Amino acid sequence: MLAVVSQSTLLTLTLIFTACSGLMLELAISQSRPPACVPNSTSLSSDDGFWSLLSQLLLQLLSLYSTVIPLLRDGTLPVRRIWFSAAVSVSAIMNILALVLYTFSWKGSELLGYISGVSALVAGVQLAGMIEGVMQLPKAKSESE
Repeated sequence: MLAVVSQSTLLTLTLIFTACSGLMLELAISQSRPPACVPNSTSLSSDDGFWSLLSQLLLQLLSLYSTVIPLLRDGTLPVRRIWFSAAVSVSAIMNILALVLYTFSWKGSELLGYISGVSALVAGVQLAGMIEGVMQLPKAKSESE
């Protein structure tokens, strides 16, 4: 059980999943779909990509909010505040910009969405990694004691 929650497992999974996600992004951007959308209400209201992106935006913002709650509740969490705050801010800004950019370039929007996700991951991994150092599991007593 300890291997599943170890910091090295977290970092390994982070690297693997981020690389796979980047590969999927490259595959998506290389598709032959027209790179620009026509920004009018009729085309966006029937564009499945726009609604999917809007759904992801809302969930990402909620996820960022829930990531920040522990820090807001207990200002003593041992995170590097400047990096944590920067990662959360970049994630939120890129996510909102991705929605705006979608009407002009879905490929650019996908790239900003990826940057948003990686930035949120930086904040989450930092929070998980720092908490691990504070909340160590008690060591089992040896049989000789």
